[in-house]
Amino acid sequence: TLSFLEMLQNLVFYLEAWQSDKTRAYQCITYIRTDIFSRYESWKYTHNLTEKYEIAIKIWNIFYEILLINDPTSESLKHSLLQSILYDSSFHNSMLNVIGIGPN
Repeated sequence: TLSFLEMLQNLVFYLEAWQSDKTRAYQCITYIRTDIFSRYESWKYTHNLTEKYEIAIKIWNIFYEILLINDPTSESLKHSLLQSILYDSSFHNSMLNVIGIGPN
């Protein structure tokens, strides 16, 4: 999971310069937002709290990089992420659970 997130974080970094179809990248990011991060409590990826925290922080870094993208073709992705941050209760719950675990 961490390797996949690392690859996706690199992909997001180059998303602005990417001139071809970005659909696959958007699908991966949507998957992370809806299926991995929003289901934080029931993760089966790991039972180790430290690794769980590392995965969540990696996802937050990906979200942060998405919000920094200055590319008009990526506005729908940013809008979707902002909608989750503002209105999705499962997203809020996951954020609070990550904060509750902390780095230790």
